[in-house]
Amino acid sequence: MKSYLSTKKIIFTAAALFLFQCSLFADTVNDQEKAAGIITLAPALFTLIVAVISRRAVLSVAAGAFLASVIFQFRSAGVLLALPFGISGLMSGIVRAVADPWNCGLLFFFLSMGGLYSVLSKSGGLSAIAAYMETRSRSQSSAQVFAFLMGFITFFEEFASPMITGTVMARAFDRMKISRERLAFIADSMSVPLTGIMIFSTWTMYEMGVIYAAGESMKTGFDVMTLFIKTLPYKIYPILMIVFTFVSCRSLRDFGPMKRVQIRCAESMPGEEPENTENAEESTGPLQDQCTVPRMSSLFIPVGFFIAASLAGLIMGGINNISKSGEISSVFSRRGIVHVMGSADVTIVLFQASLFTLLVSVILMHLRGIMNPSRAFSYWVRGVKSVLPAALLLVVSWVFVNIMKDLGTVEYTGRMMINFSAGPMTPVMIFMISFLAVFLTGAPFGAMAFMLPASVAVAVMSPLTIEVNLPLYLGASMSGIIMGEHSSFFSNSTILSSAGAKCRHVNHFITQLPYSLTVGIISAVAFFIPAGYGVPLWVILPVSAALTAGVVLIAGRRPEGYDYY
Repeated sequence: MKSYLSTKKIIFTAAALFLFQCSLFADTVNDQEKAAGIITLAPALFTLIVAVISRRAVLSVAAGAFLASVIFQFRSAGVLLALPFGISGLMSGIVRAVADPWNCGLLFFFLSMGGLYSVLSKSGGLSAIAAYMETRSRSQSSAQVFAFLMGFITFFEEFASPMITGTVMARAFDRMKISRERLAFIADSMSVPLTGIMIFSTWTMYEMGVIYAAGESMKTGFDVMTLFIKTLPYKIYPILMIVFTFVSCRSLRDFGPMKRVQIRCAESMPGEEPENTENAEESTGPLQDQCTVPRMSSLFIPVGFFIAASLAGLIMGGINNISKSGEISSVFSRRGIVHVMGSADVTIVLFQASLFTLLVSVILMHLRGIMNPSRAFSYWVRGVKSVLPAALLLVVSWVFVNIMKDLGTVEYTGRMMINFSAGPMTPVMIFMISFLAVFLTGAPFGAMAFMLPASVAVAVMSPLTIEVNLPLYLGASMSGIIMGEHSSFFSNSTILSSAGAKCRHVNHFITQLPYSLTVGIISAVAFFIPAGYGVPLWVILPVSAALTAGVVLIAGRRPEGYDYY
């Protein structure tokens, strides 16, 4: 109790001092736009400090959102009214975040997946997977590689991927003494990084839509699909992160906070509950299967149906939205399926697919005599309740992201990129600025809408040929945005990955950040700087991949008791 009170004193003292400094800063700086731009970087840093001190994700994000709201009111209400107006703005921000169609669809999808996990836990499918991994897997290495490969099944959607991977592999990881933080890292690293380099994914479809609009406005005349394919080798961060994840899974080597977590988990007693799990459905222990004869088909049939229903929903939803806008002829254009799937309401499609999957699961269990629909519904409700704390974190993060958008943080960082002329260091600068824009705001799609057109503008204004610079500059910006989404404390993928693996969000962030920063540094130093000076792609790409694997093998340590072979 005493330590908690001291933590509260530290947090509120830091907030009071920062507010006082903001008031002095607002009074002494004449350039309002510049002042606001500099201050907008502070709420994110303040949130991270509070998170590390308190280890409470919702508290830290709420404190950062409140501070951002107060700073936003400085520009119009002044110092005296900033505090009450900031509170009012925070309350209205909650309503605005939940009312947003995209956010609302994602929230319902997240809650529905929590209920679906509870139902599937009673079907015997999860126990069958865990038993298979325990009896057939030769080592912890093969279990982690299997979780790694799960990302390729749901590559088309960065929201569904971490939820499915965490749901399927959580119990197997517990039995094999692999930490939930490790599972959250694998699920996170195979969501946005993998989705970011796959052509037919919702992430890349949005990217191509932004690039197409930028090219049309600047009359560059490039073909968006051809340009995107040329850009793929320059999206180095997701490529290296996939290499990093695979090598670490195969070698069982970790460093930093993840190493300490893995060692502690490996030394735990058999059958001991993971101390980092949260949102458990029952306080007495892990979920017990209702089925006496577990079958893997009880899990694979619903998961396969969810994937098929999601893909079909994206195509049908995209065609429906295009037909409403009177552009049905564009379905058969060169952009084809990319344009169709990119026009769908992704979160609503995922929510609908999860409900249909629930129906299929209930029918399957009823036919197999596992449980009747009434009992299945009660487990579904219990599962929804179990993910409410994580859903609250998701909503608070949206409030934070919206206020940071109002402050203009993305635009402020984007102006840094436009204001310097093209040169050898331009790619690495674009990469770093794009990363900061997402890392500090948790808004990757907002950053895409500003950073990608800015990268096109820098390439067009370059004295060198646009065919040489444009794929490199766009790849640098896309890599930075993906790194920011993968690393940010506030991003949807980070929150969904920790929720899917059922580990504490702060623990997931702290253990993953050193890995993402390591891959980011390698991307900047070994790839983008040499690329800016004209080193051929066929040289720097394999060198960067080899350096990434070498860092894991040299700096990492394998916990005692883990079997590699």
